[in-house]
Amino acid sequence: MKCPECGANLRRGAKFCDQCGAKVIEPEKVLDFSPLVMKALGGIGAGLKILGGIFQEYARTIKEEEEKKEKDA
Repeated sequence: MKCPECGANLRRGAKFCDQCGAKVIEPEKVLDFSPLVMKALGGIGAGLKILGGIFQEYARTIKEEEEKKEKDA
């Protein structure tokens, strides 16, 4: 395993780097949030897509109403 700060090789079971003194975090203790982040971003993307569709439909309806008013006038 290598030091995350200076890249020096670490002794097995080391709590601190012998070269720079950085605290060593054991890999199994590091939390991986990437699946949660990706899921959240996917949800946000889906929500934005839905909102985009709603706004497009609203704009189309307004445009049709304006065209009808112009035609009737």
